[in-house]
Amino acid sequence: MADHGVKFTLKVSKPEDFQRMVVAGMYSSIFIPEIEFEVPKVPKGMVTTVQGMMETFRDDLEMNQEERKAIDIDLYSKLQAVIDKIKLLESCDDSVLPFHIIVNDPSGNSFISNPFAPLIDVNLKEEHYVRTKEQMYEMGFVSDKEMAENPELKENFQKMEADRQAFEDKLKKVKNYKYTDKDTQALMKKMQGVDKKKDAHKLDYSKTVQEQELDSRLTIIEVECYSCGKKGELKTVTCEIPFFKEIVLMAFNCDQCGYRNTDVKICGQISEKAKRITLYATTREDMDRDIFKSDTATVKIKELDFEMSPGTLGSFYTTVEGILLKILEDIKENNPFVGDSSSPEQTKKFNEFLDRLEKMRNGEILPFTLEIDDPLDNCFILNPFYPKEDPNVLIEEYERTDEQKEELGLDQMKV
Repeated sequence: MADHGVKFTLKVSKPEDFQRMVVAGMYSSIFIPEIEFEVPKVPKGMVTTVQGMMETFRDDLEMNQEERKAIDIDLYSKLQAVIDKIKLLESCDDSVLPFHIIVNDPSGNSFISNPFAPLIDVNLKEEHYVRTKEQMYEMGFVSDKEMAENPELKENFQKMEADRQAFEDKLKKVKNYKYTDKDTQALMKKMQGVDKKKDAHKLDYSKTVQEQELDSRLTIIEVECYSCGKKGELKTVTCEIPFFKEIVLMAFNCDQCGYRNTDVKICGQISEKAKRITLYATTREDMDRDIFKSDTATVKIKELDFEMSPGTLGSFYTTVEGILLKILEDIKENNPFVGDSSSPEQTKKFNEFLDRLEKMRNGEILPFTLEIDDPLDNCFILNPFYPKEDPNVLIEEYERTDEQKEELGLDQMKV
């Protein structure tokens, strides 16, 4: 199961779009809004084309129609109306084009091919989202009813609740603790000899992560593994990026199945405006700049006509070279339509793109333009010339669009 759910919206505007490959996971739903047709759950999943998917829907609805006509004429008429609408869409008649196909998969294991890959597909929108509790239950994770019927699960749940309550009680004791003069003197003694120039609020940036003394700042929480459901350790530590914001680094590790996951979250309030940061990388030194990308940011590389949608790869703190490497690895590993299922022309274009991206990462293709657009203003590119202005970076603030506010849930917030 992927880290997030995924939703694809395809605008079918020409006959060629019917040849796009579609991978629909067994937990996915498919919706065609123009004819109000929905498959709430694909029983066994499917790997087909848009045309094959439409034919499957039509064949399933046509099954036993003659018998149904004799038994229930009203139901027959309603189903036949839907079948006729699907046939009309299959005909690619100008009167029904364009129409939309929405594939929503909470497991994150569905996909619709982009025939222009690795270039941008204006007719295909990919969105990543956090699953709801109901979606987790539907995918087979333990429900309250199952927990009540299974004594072992119930015992484990009660133990987990007891551990949580003990942890909360411990927090209350720490919060309500009355410091004495002795405690204050001991604290002041510990603070003596701290090199404040090295300490950037929370972490010593003159040391590696492995060399940090994090015992007093590290929080370890036992949580269930998303992969196997067993207990694993979630480690969190807070640090502050100089001249930016405070962030929380989170790392999860499961000793049972080996699943690992890392994430970075921004602390503090939501910025009033969105921000777009454009870096004009002109030298090899620009590849070593620190960079933070949030999970709400869109990343674009103008020279490659490349765009990475929000939610892809999550949040991370790296360098310019590092973000190009992450993009390169993700495209290589997570493109299911490279190989036997792709045409020679597609494979050639894909390999040429990877070759250019690899050369760009190594600093062999300069200059290039890296744009990070974040509606929450939670991204950052290091300015090595601070406090002077950075000649290679353009920072633009702008008002969020209504669509951005809706996607982020800001239009529902009352302040």
